[in-house]
Amino acid sequence: MFTGRAVLSGAGWNITDPAGGVQDVDLNYKSVRVGVGAEHNFSGPWWAYLDAGVQLAQEIEIEAANYNFQQDLDTAAFATGGVRLRF
Repeated sequence: MFTGRAVLSGAGWNITDPAGGVQDVDLNYKSVRVGVGAEHNFSGPWWAYLDAGVQLAQEIEIEAANYNFQQDLDTAAFATGGVRLRF
């Protein structure tokens, strides 16, 4: 079985310095993943998969009380694979 997909991706973290330095720092990451995948059923519920594609529109942002940094990142390729157990 073959699939194609486009997925919005990203995450955000709030970091506090335990030593009492800069208090709240926010780290945010955004991207779009576009790729294709293939799956193969080996036996019963066992499936193998392989996905590959590119990550586009990547952006990282760091915000603190007196600091703001935003950077666009280059497009990057990705590949993942593994085994799935489906019931």
